[in-house]
Amino acid sequence: MRRGLAFVLGSIVVTLAAAACSSASSSGGDDGGAGGSGGGGLGGTGGGGGVNLDGGGGTGALTGCAKQTFGGELVPVDMFLMFDRSASMQKDNKWSSVTSAVKKFVALPGLDKLGMGLAFFPINATGPIPTACATNQDCGFYGPCAFNSCAGSLLGMKDSCVSTDYQTPKVEIEAFPGVSSKIIAAIDGTSPGGDSTPAGPALEGAIDHATLWQQAHLDRVVVVILATDGAPNNCTPNEVKDVAGHAAEGLKQTPSIRTFVIGVGDLTVLNQVAAAGGTDKATIVSSTNAEKEFLEALNKIRGAVGCQYLIPTGGKADPKKVNVLFTPEDGSPATLIKQSKGASDCLGEVGWYYDNPNAPTQIQLRPAACDLVTNKKGKVEVVVGCDTQVN
Repeated sequence: MRRGLAFVLGSIVVTLAAAACSSASSSGGDDGGAGGSGGGGLGGTGGGGGVNLDGGGGTGALTGCAKQTFGGELVPVDMFLMFDRSASMQKDNKWSSVTSAVKKFVALPGLDKLGMGLAFFPINATGPIPTACATNQDCGFYGPCAFNSCAGSLLGMKDSCVSTDYQTPKVEIEAFPGVSSKIIAAIDGTSPGGDSTPAGPALEGAIDHATLWQQAHLDRVVVVILATDGAPNNCTPNEVKDVAGHAAEGLKQTPSIRTFVIGVGDLTVLNQVAAAGGTDKATIVSSTNAEKEFLEALNKIRGAVGCQYLIPTGGKADPKKVNVLFTPEDGSPATLIKQSKGASDCLGEVGWYYDNPNAPTQIQLRPAACDLVTNKKGKVEVVVGCDTQVN
């Protein structure tokens, strides 16, 4: 159930353990958020430039806000993987390598608070593909029209260019470990062979499905992963900018859906899709070491989505009076992580944002902030009661 924030007098401090975010190890992200409770609170934060929270006359925006602490509760996360099965995936053993990586990933121990779903692209069109044409409009999504023929029908192509065809998953999102055997079976029952790379409609369909799932599971966070070995081709519109546009729409909507991208091969062009989807840049996997690097990429994403937390059940506060503080264990000064304007603003910025600005239930660290709190041992604390500091 969605947990709204109410107004309350007084101040509360919520202590959250920093979840692994940038690590590629198999332990990243799923076991964070359980620490931090009881006394100690946010007293001294270590010398010059630190933020004084003990109410004892120090300086800083958060002076005197510490009253009480709570353990942080990690938000359960669902990953919806839209997976490229085009014919080019047969080259250089890419298909066997990356599917082996996925099967190893879903068999990892300790995938608690994590779910996964799977879909493939391209798939066969469910409706007739237009063939003859006089204009581009005659072809719909299967254009352009060239020499009175729709490009999407040339050479006997059967690949769908319609996003609604990609809304139905091969494996519905489900929690681990129950979903593991279903994903393995789906992969074993699928082979590469599509004629094109309709990444645009595939991503749009994936985001649409993830949105419906998110709306029905407001206590979880859903992200989409687009994994492909080629730049988008065939279909209209289906250029990189169009794929990025779908990612941007998913990020800006409510509920917000982030898009991660894994490119197999020289596909830095896909960075703009990841950036538009709120995840900064694509993870590029080499064709020669695809299995190892693809598994690392999945673990990196697994960690990255672990930097988001539920507002504790007992924590009621004015959402305009919430701040996030990171205190390293080495005694260096605490860092006040300021609120970003939104999930899609200032990519690369160290900041955080609410899942829903109008009715927030979660605090989500941006990737740069997630890296900050995981590159050093320390604790993340959410301070409630002081005016929110904004970037």
